[in-house]
Amino acid sequence: MDYHKLNSERFSGQQYINLYNKYRPSPPKEIIHQTLNYLNSYSVERLVDLGCGTGISTLVWNDFASEIIGIEPSKEMVLAAKEYFIFSVQLYSLAASTI
Repeated sequence: MDYHKLNSERFSGQQYINLYNKYRPSPPKEIIHQTLNYLNSYSVERLVDLGCGTGISTLVWNDFASEIIGIEPSKEMVLAAKEYFIFSVQLYSLAASTI
């Protein structure tokens, strides 16, 4: 059984992506501040967002990471993320297990 295909199909289709973008809340900046505090840093060189979806949670890192990589198994979500981003993010449609 191809689990990558099965999982990515659950999160595909324009109707699902529209609902995801409408109802998926943006993470609070406090999460970023807590993470950076834990790392004892003001920013990070590279951030990898596994399961980045359309990039809603990836976007909040824009001011805190020099390089951002988004990985998402759903090709349709990656295409939506590419339209969403107003800054440079490397986006890949693949299962995290292949990295």
